[in-house]
Amino acid sequence: MYETSAVRDLVWVLQSPPMFVHKTAVRPGWGVAEIERNRGLLARLDQPNSVLQKAVARRSTNRLGEYFEILVRTWLSEIPPVRLLGSNVQVNGPEGTVGEFDLVFTRDGVTHHWELAVKYYLGVPERSGPQWIGPDPTDILQVKWKKMRRQQLALSKHPLGRRALRRLGAGPHVQPRAFVKGYLFDALNPRFAAHDHPHVNPDALRGFWVHRRDLESHAPAVPPDTRWMRLGRLRWMSDVVVEDEPLFSLPELVERHPDDALFVAGFRNATSGWEPVVRGFIVDDAWPRAN
Repeated sequence: MYETSAVRDLVWVLQSPPMFVHKTAVRPGWGVAEIERNRGLLARLDQPNSVLQKAVARRSTNRLGEYFEILVRTWLSEIPPVRLLGSNVQVNGPEGTVGEFDLVFTRDGVTHHWELAVKYYLGVPERSGPQWIGPDPTDILQVKWKKMRRQQLALSKHPLGRRALRRLGAGPHVQPRAFVKGYLFDALNPRFAAHDHPHVNPDALRGFWVHRRDLESHAPAVPPDTRWMRLGRLRWMSDVVVEDEPLFSLPELVERHPDDALFVAGFRNATSGWEPVVRGFIVDDAWPRAN
């Protein structure tokens, strides 16, 4: 077990299954192989004043996406075969911003353009087909994935995008890929069951979601002695290490936060301490409709 949450989150970023399996996505297993080749690097990054700890401390916001990008960027910057060429590089034209490269780097003579995202989507049925929607209902998996493939990853083929890549020192051949991690949450109430998007990884991480009104009648299928914690946004990635934090029954936790959407983690008491069992979202009864 690593000492710092940043390295535990980095390991999760590398070894958790990708959300999508597609020709435009970074291949499954890439990060697992990275860990096997670089375990000494993880130990160094776990030190109090490592480059990773400093980069995390310098972040400008508590946005999970920014934190995710810092973890990926720092990992790549510390691997000798990799040379980072740019991150969050805006491409501007006469009429304004054309797009932005999340990450551009070279490795083994190949230039890579990666678009990065960490996402959490809840499945709901819709007349037009199943929808996978974020806690913010304006964030829709189908829309995000389509935009990533057709616009963000296509930026390296745009004339202005190619010009920006040349200024960064990129080679003539650029390999664009999506690096997307996260969770999918299935409804406990069968009335809201939704089929997966065809490009979703069948091995993607899963959890549950439930409306507050349905919590008593559709409780998550976990042992009755499971204890629960609300997870703040920067704890949404790796398994939480429970130290001196209070844990509650699920009704107690919901009662303590009557007006909030809750991302919760359930734990069981094992000989080695509290072990994670399940994760889920408890949402307002009106979700995903706006009030």
